[in-house]
Amino acid sequence: MTAGRLTGFCLVLAIGFGGCGSSEPDSTATGAPVVADGGNKIARTAATTLQDAMLTAQRSLDSTTGTRSSLARAALKLRAASSQTSDAIAMLSATSEATVPELAQAAKHQRDYLEAMESAATSRSRTDVRQALRGAQSAGRAAGEAYVEIGRGAPDLAGSLPESSSFRVAEMRSATAAALPRAKPKARKLSAGSTPGGAAPAADGGSRTFHAPSGNVACTVSAETAACTVASLSQTFVLPASGAGFLESGTRVGRGAGQSVGYGSSVRMGSITCSVPAQNVAGGITCTNANTGHGFEASRVSSRQKLF
Repeated sequence: MTAGRLTGFCLVLAIGFGGCGSSEPDSTATGAPVVADGGNKIARTAATTLQDAMLTAQRSLDSTTGTRSSLARAALKLRAASSQTSDAIAMLSATSEATVPELAQAAKHQRDYLEAMESAATSRSRTDVRQALRGAQSAGRAAGEAYVEIGRGAPDLAGSLPESSSFRVAEMRSATAAALPRAKPKARKLSAGSTPGGAAPAADGGSRTFHAPSGNVACTVSAETAACTVASLSQTFVLPASGAGFLESGTRVGRGAGQSVGYGSSVRMGSITCSVPAQNVAGGITCTNANTGHGFEASRVSSRQKLF
C-alpha cells in the first residue's frame, strides 16, 4: 500500500473507530489508569453515604433528651446510621483504588462509634453507659483523625467526608445521666455511740460518710479532714488538714449519702469530730479539728454558717 493510501486508511480508522494502531486504551491520556476513575467514583459515593449517616446521627443527638422514650428513639436513628455506614463499607470492598483502604478503615471506626452510641442509649445501668461511651469516644476520635488525613491526601473527597467534630458523646452522656436514676445509699443506723449526746468512733478505714436526719446535709470525715455538702445550696464546707475551714461551690457528698446520724449525736475520726445538733437546737452540723482548733458549721441558713 502506498504512503498516501495508508494515510487515508488511518484517517478512516481514526474517524470511524477512534484510532489507528493498538486497540489498548491509553492510560496516560487522562493521567491515571481507567480503574482509578471508577475507584474514585466509588470512593466519592461512599464518602457521601458516610457523611449522610453522620448527619443522621447528629440530628438524633441534637433532639435527644433525658427520658427513656427519647433515648429509645435515638437508638433507632443511630442503628439506621450504622446500617448506612455498613452499606458504604460494602461499597468500598468493590474497588482496589488507592484511597479506598484508608476510607474503609475510617468507615469501620465510624460504625464502631455508632454501635457504641446505640449501646449507651439502650443501656440500663450507669456502668454499662460509661463503658459504651468510652468505646464511642475512642472510635469517634480514630474515625475523625482518619477522615482528616484522607481529606489532606485526596482533596476531591474532602468536602464529602464526615467532619471530625461530628463524633460527639456529650449529649448522650447528659441524656443518660438524667434518664437513669442514681442508686440512693441505704441508710444504716450507727451502732455504738450513736445515741443522743454520744460520739460514734469511726470504724476502721480511711473515712466515714453520714448524713443528718433530714438528708440535706451529708458529710465525709477522715482522720484529719472533713467535708459537708448542703444539698439545697449545692455548697460544700471543707476542713483541710491544716488551716481554717472554707466554703466551695458544688457537691462533694450526695444528699442522703452514708449512714443516718440522729439529732444530738457525733461522729469522731482521728482528730476530727462532727456533731449534729439536738432537734430543738437551731444550728447546722459542726466539724472541728482538735489539733488545730479550726472548723466550720454547715447549715442551709446563711446566718448559721461559720468558718473558723
